[in-house]
Amino acid sequence: MPTYLTGPTQLFGAAATVVDTVPKHAQGTRAQDLDGGQYVYGQTKDTILQFDYCFFDGEFNADQSAADVIGIGGVAMADGVEDGYGWFQIYGAGHVTVAAAVASDVPLYLTATAGQLDDAAVAGDFVFGIYSSAAAGAQGVVACFLNYPMTSDGAYLT
Repeated sequence: MPTYLTGPTQLFGAAATVVDTVPKHAQGTRAQDLDGGQYVYGQTKDTILQFDYCFFDGEFNADQSAADVIGIGGVAMADGVEDGYGWFQIYGAGHVTVAAAVASDVPLYLTATAGQLDDAAVAGDFVFGIYSSAAAGAQGVVACFLNYPMTSDGAYLT
């Protein structure tokens, strides 16, 4: 027997890379692209660059990640100014900023550089739900896959 799904059918009227100066949707609103990628709408609490890894508080206020952060996260889809509103990818094939060279198909970790991840294992800074899907030879943007990323400040056991 097939499984039938229901939900709102809605076109949000703007690309995921648009930054709003006033909210266009409720914070925490979710959207999906045609490839199955999923996004959440939030407010930036600091200046954020496109593809920065960010974390959210309980009201979907986003800030750049840093070492030892605990919480759910996503990747900024656009450069955002403090108190701007925009979309953050939480699921699917995407891109994220890395602090240094990374290998392909490896887990990623928080770094001391705000908004950037790395494949250097650091106890307590493992990001559950994101891995590189391509190699990068230096600091920059790398292809990744997101699966509702979060951090717990716990050790990652290999």
